[in-house]
Amino acid sequence: MLFSSCHREQEKVYLIPDDAVWVFHVDLGSIWGKGDFDHIDQISFIKFIRQAFRDDKSGADIINSLIDDPNSCGLDLKGDIFLFTAGEKGDVGAFGVLVNDANKFKDFLSDLSNKAQADIDFSSEGNYTLGFYGKTGYCWDDSKAYIISADSKNKAREVADKLMSLQESNSLAHNADFNTFLAGNNDLGVFMNTNNILGLLDKSDLDNAPVDLNQYKNTFFCLALNFENGRIRTSCSFLGMEKNQMDFIFSDNFNKNLLNYLPQTALAGMTLSCNMNSIFNLLVRSGEVNLDEELTSGYTIGDVVKCLSGNIAASFSDLEYNNDWEYRFTIVAEINNARPFRQFLENADVPHDGDNYDLGIDGINVCISENTLMITNETSALNAFSRGGTGNGIAKIASKAQKGNYLYVDLDVNNYPSTLTNQIDQGFVSLIGGFFKDAEFKMTSPTSAELVIDLQNSDKNSLDFTLHYIDDNLLRLQRFLD
Repeated sequence: MLFSSCHREQEKVYLIPDDAVWVFHVDLGSIWGKGDFDHIDQISFIKFIRQAFRDDKSGADIINSLIDDPNSCGLDLKGDIFLFTAGEKGDVGAFGVLVNDANKFKDFLSDLSNKAQADIDFSSEGNYTLGFYGKTGYCWDDSKAYIISADSKNKAREVADKLMSLQESNSLAHNADFNTFLAGNNDLGVFMNTNNILGLLDKSDLDNAPVDLNQYKNTFFCLALNFENGRIRTSCSFLGMEKNQMDFIFSDNFNKNLLNYLPQTALAGMTLSCNMNSIFNLLVRSGEVNLDEELTSGYTIGDVVKCLSGNIAASFSDLEYNNDWEYRFTIVAEINNARPFRQFLENADVPHDGDNYDLGIDGINVCISENTLMITNETSALNAFSRGGTGNGIAKIASKAQKGNYLYVDLDVNNYPSTLTNQIDQGFVSLIGGFFKDAEFKMTSPTSAELVIDLQNSDKNSLDFTLHYIDDNLLRLQRFLD
């Protein structure tokens, strides 16, 4: 990993070895700004910490100095920090960060060890300083520092030697996908090297996996989280996967006409577009489903799977409680052969009127045409089916789900039926209702997806809003946690 900070622009700092199995990244500078930590004393929790250490002068000095200025310890704690695994077996954990002032950091450690009555032995290792507290190692030079957790001092020393001598050739600085990951400017992120993960598995683990894990070689799995104004955005992706011959499960060939069978309003809605050949291959490899098992219709499970195109839309529009739970839902799928489904229902003596089969359970009907299979207990969906799919679709997702693989959930309990919310503690309803608005999940490509959670306050940054909301409702939260 190559770093240059604002006060050492020309200096190259390599922090992370290229054999790291996973890397957890935190942009503390971004977190600090978005959480408005310059006004951190307004948070009750911080006031509590200061109060708790008031009588412990030694501890209070350290705590207060870090709260007032995290960089006072000599480390760049308003920049990027990394947690990662090291060692041949990925069995050593390390924390890496840039150094602002090496002498300050040594004084900070010495002061901390003295006040905690914990001895840390320091020694010069040529171009860096190494200290130990138990099996935990602390090493640093003028540019970077690490805390290393290992099962022995010898192992920690071995890893320290490696980390303190990193060059571009044996660091993640030369990994283009890792640099792409960092270029996303995420507040929090996780980067996993699938080659290194696969290298930790036994051959039997690889052979018995339900999917061919070898297809993930030379790829990198990334998770990211960002705090935006009014929303929290998380994303995941496989970098490098598109360079390989992959058996993709998800497709972007969604038939948007399926949306026309759904009601216009719903508490939740979903679209799905799958590669059925990939799913069929997955079922065959897993061995969990006997695709040759014959159903009462005379068709096999494999025959039924092959009748599905992979395009599905669904909605959950209502949930109420009137002495018993009442719900409304619709599931509609595109099919390429209606005969197995009709044969199965008719062999089961399910009464029907034309293409509508009445299951006799909670008003649920199965509707079948030559290219559509629908399961519903909603009148609007039945009417849409009778017209050949000419409904309005869920207004909130129709414009966003054109490529399929999309999920919308209304999290604003203020929109829920009162017969439902009356069954829940009203204090909890008020607490949740003041925070969440809605959530949506979507595949942005066959190898990437994102989850966005919208909050009730769209003006403030979501981290700042979350911290103050928790702080303002601390007593109410404690009540529910207890």
